[in-house]
Formats: sequence, C-alpha cells, structure tokens
Amino acid sequence: MLDAKDIEIIKAIVSDAVNTSVHTAVQEAVPAAVQEALPSAVHAAVQEALPVAVQEALPSAVHAAVQEAVPVAVQEALREASKDIVREAVEQSRQNMMLLYENKIEPNFRLLAEGHAAILERFEPRMADAERRLDDLETDVLVLKTSL
Repeated sequence: MLDAKDIEIIKAIVSDAVNTSVHTAVQEAVPAAVQEALPSAVHAAVQEALPVAVQEALPSAVHAAVQEAVPVAVQEALREASKDIVREAVEQSRQNMMLLYENKIEPNFRLLAEGHAAILERFEPRMADAERRLDDLETDVLVLKTSL
C-alpha cells in the first residue's frame, strides 16, 4: 500500500513529466519564427496593458489553447508516460517493501523460530521423563486394579 510520501513523489514525478511534455509539445507546435518574433519588450508591454483580471484569466485560456493545439497523439503519449511513471513508482514501492521484509521482519521470525527450538530442546528431556513416569503410574494403577 502506498503511503503519503510515495503518493507525493508520484505526484511530483507525474507533474514534472507532464510539464516537460507540454512545454516540448508547445515548442514543437509553435514555429521558431513566431517564437523569435515575440521579444521580451512586447511581452512586458502586454503585461502592462492588460488588466489584472485578464492576466489571471490568461493561464486557463492558455491551458485551453494548448489542449486544443496539442495533438491527440501527444496527449495519449503523455497519458502513457504517466502510467509508466506510476508503474515504476509502484514497482519501486514493492521493492522497498521486499527489502523491509528481508531485512527487518524475516530476521525476527528466524530469531523466534530459534527461540522456540531452544525451548523445545530444554524441555524435551523433562517431557521424556514425564512420559516415562506416566507410563509407570499407569502400570501401577493397572496392577492395583487387577489385585483388587
């Protein structure tokens, strides 16, 4: 089972992969000439001219435009990459659990089994003696019953 730390790691990995993939897709979709034609001065002028409400609305509009501009194949590739990342995270978590079992739990079970064996060895002669005495008592009772 995944703990909160594993989930946070998975979220970070998926978020980084998606951001990188979207950035790459936008870079490929927008021609280099257009990218070069938008100098930083134009960007600054747009920032100054737009009201704050418009600037705040831009990220969702840009997101929608990217969603429309990014081909379905790229979106599918992103989904597959996300699934692969999750699979890798789950596999890593499984490996960590196996290491924990091998290094912490299994040695304790071995110690428990050794302690159990030591107790059995210690009481084995007493059990044999008790069985012998029980047999002697049964024999004595049988002799007493037959003599009555």
